[in-house]
Amino acid sequence: SSLVPNDPVLDIRDFAWTAGLRRQWRAIRDEALAVSGPAATRVGTGRTGRSASPELCHIVAGP
Repeated sequence: SSLVPNDPVLDIRDFAWTAGLRRQWRAIRDEALAVSGPAATRVGTGRTGRSASPELCHIVAGP
């Protein structure tokens, strides 16, 4: 049995260790973008020599 409740919305106070992640999410995002390189922004354009599925292109492009 899990100690984490099965509530549809969990209280962030139960996960205090995530406070630093929430505070630094922009830095985490920027670092991830920096290490992923420019190819990450080219999904589905054909410039990488590989084609991506339309579903993946939609996910990457966002709403």
